[in-house]
Amino acid sequence: MTVLTVLTSSPPVLALAGLLGAALGSFIHTRADGPSSPFRRSACNVCRKNLGPLELVPVFSYVFLGGKCAGCKGRIPWRYPVVEAVLGILFVLATVAADGNVTALLRTWFVLCVFTYTFLTDALRQDVSPLLMVGAAAVLVPVQLALGMPPGPLLLGALVGGGFFAAQHFVSKGKWVGLGDAWIGLALGVLLGFPGVLAALLIAYASGAAVAVTLLAAGRMKRTSTMAFGPFLVSAGTVVLLWGPVLTTWYWRLTDAIGERLYG
Repeated sequence: MTVLTVLTSSPPVLALAGLLGAALGSFIHTRADGPSSPFRRSACNVCRKNLGPLELVPVFSYVFLGGKCAGCKGRIPWRYPVVEAVLGILFVLATVAADGNVTALLRTWFVLCVFTYTFLTDALRQDVSPLLMVGAAAVLVPVQLALGMPPGPLLLGALVGGGFFAAQHFVSKGKWVGLGDAWIGLALGVLLGFPGVLAALLIAYASGAAVAVTLLAAGRMKRTSTMAFGPFLVSAGTVVLLWGPVLTTWYWRLTDAIGERLYG
């Protein structure tokens, strides 16, 4: 166990990681809510009043203000504290998973921020930034190579992840999937390589189908309705990135157990 492993697993460092993630979650969410300058001050969605320091504390401000703007008393969307809390928790989990590898930790934090923004923009208005996805993939290529991913699986992952959705988009003339999914698939392929990207696709389709069936059964969605697939892709990518080895171990244990039952 290295000094960095001990340091990054200490409660104070984990607490700081959680606070950083929550603060970035608040910032990212504000920018994802609509076109705006990254340097614009955060403001109330209703009255547009600039928020003060006490209104900008992640999660706490929402609870303290009762979910309302201090000025106009307009409702603050509940998704704000949820995104802040989730990204804070993910930053903590990423810190633990990095096991003292600073490069891997910074890589994962970067990916989580990009994925959070993409999740929100696609879920809120079905908008995926090609520039962000291609830029993220370009940044990840040298980082993944430095972390030990062979060039072959990296290239194949990018081709499979991006090509799978691009082919569907062009064959269906955009009726099956949007081109934004191809850009996300490209970034996922570089991040996870091959066959890791296949695991992400499997999880994304399974979770997307489960949500769609639930919404149809509840009458919240019609068969002709469209549903953004980007949030499922980035969520699945996060799961594989953080828990890929654990999932692989469970998979082989499950197949071994099934094999023993079937063939003795």
